[in-house]
Parts: sequence; structure tokens; C-alpha cells
Amino acid sequence: MEYSTVQQTYYDIDLNLYASYFAAIGYNGERSFIGMTFNSKNTQVRMLETSVANTQNTFRLIAGYRFYEKGLFKKRPKDALKFMKAKKIAGG
Repeated sequence: MEYSTVQQTYYDIDLNLYASYFAAIGYNGERSFIGMTFNSKNTQVRMLETSVANTQNTFRLIAGYRFYEKGLFKKRPKDALKFMKAKKIAGG
């Protein structure tokens, strides 16, 4: 679409730029884990004589430690199903 004023001709369609970047690194060990991520999004829109730019950056650091499994946490749902089936066969 095109329209004119006294001084200049304007076009409604212009080039809009968008860029996204992502980087991650991490370590996963037997007892601990750590990771870092960086995410960046950049946009730029130009309309008539006005230019609008927007930048969003996110940095995330994650760290954790795995505790020894004791008691209830040592059991998995799969183990409980095996126990229930074995009990049903033995009792039934």
C-alpha cells in the first residue's frame, strides 16, 4: 500500500528484523549437576520515520545435588507393581 503527503511518498511495508540466539552448557555427574543457559531475542521494526527496537536477554544458572536414596525414596512405582503382582500370585 502506498500513500503520499505533500513532501514525501511512504510505503506501509518495510523490513522487520528478528533474531534469536540460544546457548547452553552443562555437567551431569553421579552426585551433582550444573547448567547454564543464555537466550537472547532481538527485534527491530521500522514504520514511517519511527524505528522501534526491543531486546530481551535471559541468563539462567541451575545447580543441584543428589541425596542418597533412603526409605520410601528408594522404591520406584515400577518396583511397587512387581511387589503387588508377586503378593497376588502368592496369596491367590
